[in-house]
Amino acid sequence: MSTNIALIHAIYAAVSPVEQAFADDWPEANLTSLLAEDLTQMLSCAGKQTDNIRHRIQQLTNFATQANVDGILFTCSAFGDSIEAARKNPRIPILKPNEAMFEEALELGGRVGMLVTFEAAIASMANEYAQVAHDSGKENTLETHYVPGALDAINSGKVENHHHLLAQAAEQLPSYDVLMLAQFSMSGAKSNVEKSTDAKVLTSPGSAIMKLKKLISA
Repeated sequence: MSTNIALIHAIYAAVSPVEQAFADDWPEANLTSLLAEDLTQMLSCAGKQTDNIRHRIQQLTNFATQANVDGILFTCSAFGDSIEAARKNPRIPILKPNEAMFEEALELGGRVGMLVTFEAAIASMANEYAQVAHDSGKENTLETHYVPGALDAINSGKVENHHHLLAQAAEQLPSYDVLMLAQFSMSGAKSNVEKSTDAKVLTSPGSAIMKLKKLISA
């Protein structure tokens, strides 16, 4: 039987990178993408996760679950708390965007850095990383670096410029053992960033796909 995965996006720029990641790492999976750009607009206006955002996340989760998929993957990193609330007692795996990447980074250990292109996501991601570290009993050593202009570049179709900005930022960072690319839309720049750092580079889609495979096949 084939495996059906629902991908829930808050920005259009995340769609292609995660679909490409599945094509590379799990081509047998059947994907259904749901795009809810209103979530990003709601967060930008409110500056924080609100009851309306939590309700919208729950709606999307319910819709995907009723479609009889085998797993759900959210791809926007700014809504961790709302996703956590929506996935209580799930009958199928429902992954927050970065939890698998955070778990992998903590397992690898050492000094961990993270590049971020969506500034509004920094606080929630730092809190989520700290929680994952606490739950796993691992030391929290995360240092976050915002890359201005990169998200605007990829949203306007300037993919090469986006990748260049990330590689340039990575080159100027301190020495890390692990470097995470926070947003799903950043994953296409992995090879560019790897040329600019000696750190192990992790992407959200890559780690999430590996975790979904394990959970669904268990």
